[in-house]
Amino acid sequence: MPSKHAAMLAGPGRANAEGAEGRTTDTVQRVTGRQPRGFRTHVERTMRRATTTPEAARPPSAK
Repeated sequence: MPSKHAAMLAGPGRANAEGAEGRTTDTVQRVTGRQPRGFRTHVERTMRRATTTPEAARPPSAK
């Protein structure tokens, strides 16, 4: 693949990695009544729950 095409394809990913899409809106607050949180916080909480709560680690079909 020509390097200019590779750079063009990598551009959006690079922008996201630099925080271009790192924002929250009030939609979550309006719909759920809960404060929005970033993706990193969501993943950290989910992983913490999955590693400390046996129930959370089971697949939904087994609950």
